[in-house]
Amino acid sequence: MKKTIYARKCDYTGKGMNEGYIFCDDSSMINDRELLIKELRKDRKFIIELLPENTQDIKELDNLTNDTPTEILKLINSIKKLKANKETGEELCNIAYAVDYYYYTEWDEIEEDLHYLEDGTEI
Repeated sequence: MKKTIYARKCDYTGKGMNEGYIFCDDSSMINDRELLIKELRKDRKFIIELLPENTQDIKELDNLTNDTPTEILKLINSIKKLKANKETGEELCNIAYAVDYYYYTEWDEIEEDLHYLEDGTEI
């Protein structure tokens, strides 16, 4: 039986991963959305500090260049909820992505120097 080989290892679960979330300072990789939300909740204050002073300026952020006016309005409403401490985890994720706090990526395990098994064992 052939074992699946992974390109990276999750810093939180220790499991192998070929896709996941990277904090933009490249400090951590997470392969689980619920764990990402927990970490974003811990960093909530910092995420708020990354927001433009004028909420309407959010549409100028690079990560939103392809968003529709409806999507921008939805994000602005989420920011209002964030400032009132009433946002959902998904809303926090959307805001954190908008301010470039994290991004999602996939890796091709063939191109990487290090490889991992599902349990995180380096091979």
